[in-house]
Amino acid sequence: MRLLDVPPAPALPSMASLRPWATLNFDPVEHEALRLSVARQLRCAPDALGRFHELELARGDAPKKKRRRTTGKNADPDALRALVVAYHSLVTRLIAPHLATHVPCDEIFFQASPALRVHVPSAHAAGNRHRDSGYGHQASQVNFWLPLAPAFGTNTLHVENLRGDGRAVPLEGDFGVVHRFWGHALYHHTLPNDTPATRVSLDFRAVPGPLFEAQAAFFEGGYYARARRAADGWAVVLPEGHTLLRGNQAG
Repeated sequence: MRLLDVPPAPALPSMASLRPWATLNFDPVEHEALRLSVARQLRCAPDALGRFHELELARGDAPKKKRRRTTGKNADPDALRALVVAYHSLVTRLIAPHLATHVPCDEIFFQASPALRVHVPSAHAAGNRHRDSGYGHQASQVNFWLPLAPAFGTNTLHVENLRGDGRAVPLEGDFGVVHRFWGHALYHHTLPNDTPATRVSLDFRAVPGPLFEAQAAFFEGGYYARARRAADGWAVVLPEGHTLLRGNQAG
């Protein structure tokens, strides 16, 4: 999808409390399946994710940015399936209840599969400076960014004007924290990673149900999935005929 530098759309007043930057904490043990599935995808131990570039060199592979290791010839379908199951658990246990406290609702829409980012030490940045409005995303979505290994300094994502002072703030932390920010309106970018560590992270977007707008490129059953509140908690709802994996992932 081509990046366009278009101004962000105004957010609805009902999502005002979701626009500021926030961090959510979770029990790493409870959601260890996230790290395990990604480690399997990258063919390394979970505690070695931050040294992924060293493992690549030892295996004879030139370490490079791998934006989406969950699709294409490098994908391990069993690891991907495990990742989606673990991701659904995070969404239903943490993300959906969190959004519903800000915008009362009984359903949310969320990115069907998270994006896996691997930023190895490099003289080059990974990706372009952008805000999500430039890709046509809706104004009522919020971004969630979750490190799977220590994120710090130049190996992490930097978000501009995150504190309202115009400066770029690095999203730092380790497995057990999720950063929430309004990526539709805030520019974000990476820097050349001059740290000795690989940053491995997941990111995804979600929208409270009452604010969701189906779009040509972003609709339920494609880019988005749905989670609904039930008597015993939140659960992911798959449309009839849909499987856990979607699009070219299922292939």
